[in-house]
Amino acid sequence: GADGAKELDDLLDMIFAQQEVSLHLCRNLYRFFVYYEIDAAIETQVIAPLAQILRNNNYEIKPVLKALFTSSHFFLAQNRSCNIKSPIDLLVGLCREYELVFPPETDIENYYFMGDYLRSTAATIQQNLADPPSVSGWDAYYQFPQFYELWINSDTLPKRNAFTDRMISTGYTRNGKRIIIDVVTYTSRFKKPENPNLLIEEALGHLYTIDVSTETKNFLKSILLSNQTQDYYWTDAWTSHRLDPTNAARLAIVTTRLKEFYKYIMNLEEYQLS
Repeated sequence: GADGAKELDDLLDMIFAQQEVSLHLCRNLYRFFVYYEIDAAIETQVIAPLAQILRNNNYEIKPVLKALFTSSHFFLAQNRSCNIKSPIDLLVGLCREYELVFPPETDIENYYFMGDYLRSTAATIQQNLADPPSVSGWDAYYQFPQFYELWINSDTLPKRNAFTDRMISTGYTRNGKRIIIDVVTYTSRFKKPENPNLLIEEALGHLYTIDVSTETKNFLKSILLSNQTQDYYWTDAWTSHRLDPTNAARLAIVTTRLKEFYKYIMNLEEYQLS
């Protein structure tokens, strides 16, 4: 009858009147931003309060995310580095962290080619942007029980490493334009790049979200010192370059060591975590 047009609104009101809707949405938010396992304690202490915030704000998501992101639970040590980066997170994160220089937007053709290289690379490691495999999206965002562990397998991990290796070594070139990690420029932004110990700590602080073993740090230091034992082997090399930046030989010394340094960092499993 005349009220038939209201049926859809009535149905939605009936659905959202059930508290399980808010709980379900908050579980999905938690799995996306924190961790996919939700035990009884997290359900009671985190999910239920977030669901209450969601209901109190007429299902507006922003207050829920603000509560989650400012909670002490969100910053617990065990909740760090729990997620494997999606392909887009990996590629875009690298470009932003190292501040890769792309052709200007006014150079439409080359700007497009560089962006499409990133898109096609993401597609080869299971995330073709704007083209999910089904209406449900990418499996890693919802598929129980693996969730984002699905991003990594024997095919995608070598391809991820091949991408970071390429960006640190030769970069990607098209029409005479190139995007590449400038390791010297990136390193020069650190507080004391001439100090190998501080350089290692700051680089790891930027590129990892968790600490690594002393053995790993020692190996990274051996790269900077070119397998020597005294810190001045790196300090002298960096200082000499900074005093004479146009000297090709001095630049080559620090560039070679830094490329191996960052390549090794990005090849370790910690770099795949966020």
